Amino acid sequence: MTKRRLVGKAWRYLRNHGPRETLARARNELRRRALARRHARTPQAQWPDAFDAAGWSAALADANVRLVIFDVFDTLLCRPLLDPDAIKALVARRLNCPQYAERRRAAEAEARRRAGARDVTLADICRTYVELYGTEDGDAATLQNEEQTVERALVRARKAFAGLPAQARMVGKRVVLASDMFLSEHEIRAMLLEAGITAFDRLYVSSECGVRKESGELYRHILAEEGVPPAAAVMLGDNPVSDQSVPKGLGLRVLAVENPIARLAHAPRLQALCQRANDSGDMDSHLWAGLIVQQAMGAPRPLPTLDAASLTQGGREGMGYAVVGPLLVAFCQWLHETARAHGIERLYFLAREGQLMQAVFTALYPDDALTANARYLVLSRRAISVAMIESIDDIEAIARAQYAPNALETLLYRRFGLRLNEARIAALRREGCWPRARNVTIADGNIDAIRPTLHALAPEILERARAERAPMLAYLREIGLAGDDTRPAALVDVGYSGSIQDRLCTLLARPVHGLYMLTRDGAAQVRERHAVKLHGCYAENLRAPSDHPLNLYNVPMEMLMGSDDPQIRHYVQDADGRCVPHFQELSAQEQESAPLRQQLRAGALAFAHDWRALVERGLAQRLHRRDAVAFFTQFWEKLSPRERAEIATIATDDYYCGMGIVRFDTFFP
Repeated sequence: MTKRRLVGKAWRYLRNHGPRETLARARNELRRRALARRHARTPQAQWPDAFDAAGWSAALADANVRLVIFDVFDTLLCRPLLDPDAIKALVARRLNCPQYAERRRAAEAEARRRAGARDVTLADICRTYVELYGTEDGDAATLQNEEQTVERALVRARKAFAGLPAQARMVGKRVVLASDMFLSEHEIRAMLLEAGITAFDRLYVSSECGVRKESGELYRHILAEEGVPPAAAVMLGDNPVSDQSVPKGLGLRVLAVENPIARLAHAPRLQALCQRANDSGDMDSHLWAGLIVQQAMGAPRPLPTLDAASLTQGGREGMGYAVVGPLLVAFCQWLHETARAHGIERLYFLAREGQLMQAVFTALYPDDALTANARYLVLSRRAISVAMIESIDDIEAIARAQYAPNALETLLYRRFGLRLNEARIAALRREGCWPRARNVTIADGNIDAIRPTLHALAPEILERARAERAPMLAYLREIGLAGDDTRPAALVDVGYSGSIQDRLCTLLARPVHGLYMLTRDGAAQVRERHAVKLHGCYAENLRAPSDHPLNLYNVPMEMLMGSDDPQIRHYVQDADGRCVPHFQELSAQEQESAPLRQQLRAGALAFAHDWRALVERGLAQRLHRRDAVAFFTQFWEKLSPRERAEIATIATDDYYCGMGIVRFDTFFP
């Protein structure tokens, strides 16, 4: 960041938040910059290949290779778990039995002791469980069914490798799968089928064969059954012992796969966050972190976007998945619960951040009545404010909003829709109504410098307001906010002070509620003035930016959720009485940002779909807001050079506040 830009940023912060908050922010900025410089001097570990693609191609081309053996779990199938043993905790939650996990481990140990060298089945373990602890937690069949249900609900294809068996079969290799697992062959086949993995000739499972890979006996059994020598077989799997060192010692060719959890060792920031989630003992936190790890670390090779300094991996789509997706999923879950609790039947997602909010809400609740009654509300402060002007007091109220140093004629156009030519400006100067400085700044609501200009232009502004009011009301009737439908409705937005909600309530003379990500202290006045519901998901009635990370970093949060749509200026009615929107022109920078924003949105929606799948399968319950906020905060405060480069040029407009086109790098910490 250049010295000039840094000074400008500090000045804006001082003007908006005062010296105390600015000093606190400056201390934090200096601390973060020092840490970033120290981190930049630390040599970064090289990302190892997660898979030897060249070795795989060579094996396929080798006529001497007749048999390819694949491991199943964490190679062809994956689960969003930081520790496979966490399955027991998920079963415990389903059974409402806190002691289940500990008992289950003890039962398996006892079953294996009794079996000696022979491997055990899940049925063996569950029978032993009942023998040791009785049927308090369920009979053996119930326990077995619960665990099988959780296992099947968790697994999905590991996309990077799921297609490899089909590749091997296409070139004439015999393909078998081998797993050290207590589940039955029938259960594992069902999982593979659901994941779309069907290109194999046989499945060997230790619980049914009675011997395991880790002892080497299952490999000997497979080679004997298939009638091939070790040198004619290739083993592909993730476990360093049972899939790699053991078969290598037997003479098989080995192709190692690194599973996502193992790759965390190369990403210390993400590893530390996942460790906290795992240590918390909370399964919703565990699953949230597990999804992020699978997305970030599942790539078969070290893509150019992977580096040890970053919290997120996979470029902008990875940022959308890990940062934006959880923030919006946690918000939408709160939104759904809160709307139901307050009897709200209709949701209006405010342009433009509301576009992604609505998409995530729909992904989570596709068949819900609230989704069916949700609408995308194309409004802006500019559009609703001008349509409501009826007096000079209204004009002054609009003018008092913060405005960065910029031309007065720009303020008049962006806030009131007036375009003044040089002749009109010259006339105002002669009348003594135009300030000496062409650029103006509005801070703390002080409009003394431009009040004469506003009074002189009041007739023109009022005329403009009258022209815009009828089309605005017509649009609100079209969208269902005005008219005969009086079912309780709520505006949904990022939030802050509820200014658009305030104006809608006044214009429509009816209550419109507000459900936001967070609110500031001015929102309480709107709540009391109109007797409406007005709530924030992450925080309410904040007074200072430092009161909450999402308030402190509200601009980057909004930009991460940005839309490609232009801002609405106002509505007009055509000859047939239809509402026609007039949009603000998109700059070249905004248009160039479109494909970058699309990647962020794609990642966020992918996370929403993955989380919904866990909820629908009875595994996850609620994504904790604290987890989403903590991840966003750590991401933003410690952006790596690569993460900065990915989003630096994404641009959006802030004409209303005099900033013009702003880019992400304007707000980098």
